[in-house]
Amino acid sequence: MTDYWDSYESTPTSRDDLEAYIKERKRRAAQYLRTAKKAQEHIDELQRRDEAHRKALSGK
Repeated sequence: MTDYWDSYESTPTSRDDLEAYIKERKRRAAQYLRTAKKAQEHIDELQRRDEAHRKALSGK
């Protein structure tokens, strides 16, 4: 399927096309959110390690 907005004016659009477009956009949004959540968890872990390292250095 071509991108909905690319073909909007040049071809007739059926309800199935629109539903497929919405389904794909929801799938991509969910994938983006999963990736963002994993990235934030990784950043949090790095920050915890960095803070522990700083505390260990300052305690010497």
